[in-house]
Formats: sequence, structure tokens, C-alpha cells
Amino acid sequence: MHVMTATWLDPSRLRWGVTASLVGGAMLAFSADRPRVTPSPDTSTLAMSLILPESTGYESAAYQTPQPSDSIPGHQLGIPFGLYHLPETEFAPPFTSALRNGTDPAEVIPILEAARKAGVKVYLNMFVSRRQIQNPDGSFSLERWKQRIDRFQNLGLEPFISDGTLAGNYLMDEPDSRGKWNGESVPFADIEAAAAYSKQLWPGLTTMIRADPLFLQKAPFRWVYLDAAWAQYTTRKGNVEDYARRHAAVAKELGLGLVVGLNVLDGGDGSSGLEGTKVKYSAMSAAEVMHNGSVLLREPGACALLLWKYDREDRAYFLRPEIRAALETLGLLAAAHPASSCKVR
Repeated sequence: MHVMTATWLDPSRLRWGVTASLVGGAMLAFSADRPRVTPSPDTSTLAMSLILPESTGYESAAYQTPQPSDSIPGHQLGIPFGLYHLPETEFAPPFTSALRNGTDPAEVIPILEAARKAGVKVYLNMFVSRRQIQNPDGSFSLERWKQRIDRFQNLGLEPFISDGTLAGNYLMDEPDSRGKWNGESVPFADIEAAAAYSKQLWPGLTTMIRADPLFLQKAPFRWVYLDAAWAQYTTRKGNVEDYARRHAAVAKELGLGLVVGLNVLDGGDGSSGLEGTKVKYSAMSAAEVMHNGSVLLREPGACALLLWKYDREDRAYFLRPEIRAALETLGLLAAAHPASSCKVR
């Protein structure tokens, strides 16, 4: 067994839905194949020993989360943690969020109702596919994008926005990838116009885009309608500590919230021996998931952690005991993270 220790917040404010017991702030115990958490008796902090199966290969390390200021009114613990494409049948701990595609608007309300019942926050992709928002030459079409969004304007999303179940409009995917937009990245003005259109339809709905802060920093204007950037880490992007620190600093400078993420299926360094979804790519090992996810969660400004992706056709990766243990531990870390809004202005 390997042990990871972390210093956390007041145990009376930590809530978790996995089968567990919390007796006088003394112990939170999981079943044998899941992490076991043993807090210290100190009432001011929660020192947690996360004991993982030997098969994770995870080495002992210490992680500390920032302590929130008691002067912040209504401060709460926790940020959403989940997967792309997580089905309603998996709306349960350790997952507290999901990114879902709105392929058929008629299916969205039942998804949101299931999420509300389970206490899960949903980030909704209304455009669904890049091909549906492109001009014939492959460049981005703002008008086609608006047509995709218009499918939802009379659906009755407002109650789900008001209670936080619908937590964000996922405007676009990889606008910085020139190879996907006919050799040009999506114009910054179009990204901001898309965010403004979303705000016109649903003023209270957070606007977010899967583009990292370093790309968005190049815009020749200050972002107004776009609320949050997205930093999705793979080992190909270098040292995770440097990556997290750099993107968090730039997001703060831009006045943008920051969703952090991991590409667990294709973002590994090869040490796992697990094939990715693409040739020559590897899935992350449990050790990589734990280390990389924990580092991202050290950033106090992170407002959600989302992993790519749940694969309905091949669920083997997420059924591996060591991966499940790592995910449940990340769920605990996300649950104890100081609350951070994706709307920071």
C-alpha cells in the first residue's frame, strides 16, 4: 500500500457521498478497493492519509490545498469533478459533474433532471460537432454556430441555470487548432461574439471554451462575455507543475475562470502500458492520474476538474481498480478544494 498525505480544511465542512462513515471528525473509511481517509484529530485542519492499492504504483507525497479566508461570506468547499460524456447511470460519487453533448435537445431536460436529483453539475455542448459549425471551406461559421445554439432557446433551461444544475455553456472546442479550421484559428472576435450571444439568450449561464489562457491572452481586447478558459493537460505539454502555474497566472491576469482537465485516455507518458485511443498515444496510469490531477487541484483558482473521456463503447479503463481508486481520491481532493467560481469578474 502507498500513502498520500494532504492537509485539508475543517472536517465538519467536508461532505462526501461514497459509502463511508465520519465519526466525530475521526475517520472516513472506504471499502477495501477504494482509498481510505484518516484525518487527524486536529479540529482546524483535516490531515488525510489516502491509502491506495499497491497496483497504483503511486509513491507517497504531500499535497496541501490553500486555506480559504474566513472573511469570505458564505465560503463553501468543493469544485465540480467529472468526465466528458458521463452517462446518467454514472451520476454518482466520485463524480459531481459531467460535460454532455446536446445532440437532441429533447434529451437534454431529462439529463438535467437526473443531474439535479444526483447533485451533479452539467456543462452543455450545444454545438455538438465541429463540422456542424464550419463553412464549406472548413473555417468557423458564427451564423451556423448560432443556429445550433438556437435549438435550445425555448427549451426551458432557466430553472436549471438558476439552481446551478446547468453550470456552463461549452461554446467551442479547440478554436486554436489551425488544422481543424482550414488553416486558421477561430477569430477572437467570433469567440467573444459567440459568448455574447449566449449571454443574450441566458444571462446567468457561464460561458466557457476549451482553449487555454495562453491562446486567449493573444486577443487584442479584454474579454467581457467569455467567462472561463480551459487548460487540459497531457504529458506532451511538459512539466505539469509549470503548466498549471503558468495557465493559472494568465487566467487570473485575463479575469477569466479556469477549468482544468486531464486527457487520461491519450495523455500518458507511456509508463502505463495502456494503449490510447490514437496510434502511438498512451492512457495515463493511476500514478499519472493522481499526480497530474493533484497538481492541477493545487491551484486555488481552478473552478472545475474534467477528464477526457468516458467511452461508452470501451469502459475498460475506468473499470480498472487502480484507476477507480485514483479517481475517487481526486474526487475527495476536488470536494475539499476551496470553492472557486468560473465567473471571476
